[in-house]
Amino acid sequence: MDEQKLRLRDLMDAKRENRYKIKKLATGIRQLDSELHGGIPFGAMTTIASYEGSGKSTFVSQIICNAMEDTSNKVFLYSGEMSDSLLLNTFTYQMAGAHTSRDRFGRPIVPDGVVDLITSKYRGRIYPYSVSANATDKFELFMSDMLYAHKKLGCNIFVIDNLMSAGDDLVGTSVCEYDRQAKVAGCLAEFAADNNVCVILVAHTRKETNYQVQNLNDTISGSSVTKKRSSLILFYNNLKANKKEPGTENVRKILITKNRLYGKKNLDGIKVYYDENCMRIYGDLDQESYLKDFSCFDVDLDEILIDEFLDEIVEEPVVRQL
Repeated sequence: MDEQKLRLRDLMDAKRENRYKIKKLATGIRQLDSELHGGIPFGAMTTIASYEGSGKSTFVSQIICNAMEDTSNKVFLYSGEMSDSLLLNTFTYQMAGAHTSRDRFGRPIVPDGVVDLITSKYRGRIYPYSVSANATDKFELFMSDMLYAHKKLGCNIFVIDNLMSAGDDLVGTSVCEYDRQAKVAGCLAEFAADNNVCVILVAHTRKETNYQVQNLNDTISGSSVTKKRSSLILFYNNLKANKKEPGTENVRKILITKNRLYGKKNLDGIKVYYDENCMRIYGDLDQESYLKDFSCFDVDLDEILIDEFLDEIVEEPVVRQL
């Protein structure tokens, strides 16, 4: 009888929370943040889904850039697709924004002075995770390391890019594909709730996806546990691969296909654009502000940038408006 009491609780004793005051992580897309009442919630798992190569990782990197504006935020980052160098490259270009220049071939570059400034400002704030090749139980070690990152390093944002790679790398191919993905998604959702952190899980859609399905969430590849345990699901692109209209190569849509916190969806999508020079993503409401400087540039750039690059930055802005 005592054990049964432990498993049963009085609902009226539950912690009362104002859903509009739950801590959020802004994405930097004004319309999206407005519809989400501030952004991606803490204490829950958010899934960002789309087909391979659509730019989900770039979108997630921009979310990390915005997270860095709050000095209390630190990020744990698992990437099954990109090396640390590639992750840093994307982050650096997005942080640099209008402070990109061009090399002698006309290619966008970030001047060394800007790179040094960004590196100095954000050292100790973002921690990529490497899977231990010699560990006997990689997933158990992974969850233990996540807890260490939270308790000891202060990480409160956990990005897992992506579900399929995490299942293969951490759980192992000896377990059924759906079972290993279900294990990853389920444990991540529990980790978010237990530690009141923000967990962002990136997932692919099935290659044979038909976007005319009744529920777009059913196109997420792998176990159904992913969509069930996600409090928020965002699709970064609702256009069919290889069937885009001319001139829309840098145009995407962000759909809100599940929103457990507020119940409000947006299945029509929020149109966003991609700036190839600085790799930033922005919506219609961000046209005038998406090139804003992050706080790392609250310094006298004359004292940091070498003169030859400073002249290029001031006299030859390279960001192309879409």
